Amino acid sequence: MITRGYYIGQIIDEFTSISSQVRSRAGLHLYDLNIHLENFFKDVLNITYGLKLRNLNEERSNNPGLDLGDESEGIAFQISSTKTSAKVEKTLQKSLPQKDKFSKIYILILGEKQTSYTLKAELTAPFNFTKEDNILDIEDILKKVMLLPIKSLQTLYDYVSHEVARIKIELEIPDKNGKYQTNIDQFIEQIPKEQFLD
Repeated sequence: MITRGYYIGQIIDEFTSISSQVRSRAGLHLYDLNIHLENFFKDVLNITYGLKLRNLNEERSNNPGLDLGDESEGIAFQISSTKTSAKVEKTLQKSLPQKDKFSKIYILILGEKQTSYTLKAELTAPFNFTKEDNILDIEDILKKVMLLPIKSLQTLYDYVSHEVARIKIELEIPDKNGKYQTNIDQFIEQIPKEQFLD
């Protein structure tokens, strides 16, 4: 019988792997990863927090400030690999016109958040935004995952197991020759070469 520990261990391993790839890409100034991860984390957050988030960028390309939103709960998320105070303030500034729709905003850092943030009160006050509660990273998500009921944990495990291979391929960085580590040739059977005999 599969236990909670097994599910949690597998989810932690996969999230750690994704976080590592995000750090590598960010270190090379490749910031297009959000395109690949918004929908993945939309479903992760929906299962983990019991929300009905939808991708706001699907109806309006590059929705200002916010990526995911649950209008019924008034909650929205910005998914970012940039963890600076400036990025947080920019998100809050851009989100002000949507305050009536989304009164609670979270920023999910794909990696580790900073140990401290300096934020302007005029930007945080409209959302009751605090750096302690509203800036999340992968570790914060995993802490919440560890408290999930077994049924939700299994649902999350099934989802992550199914999607993580695609995510890892999307986040791959090509080598110096422009080749990717994962290649379709690894997954298909080669056509045998004809040999003519006497």
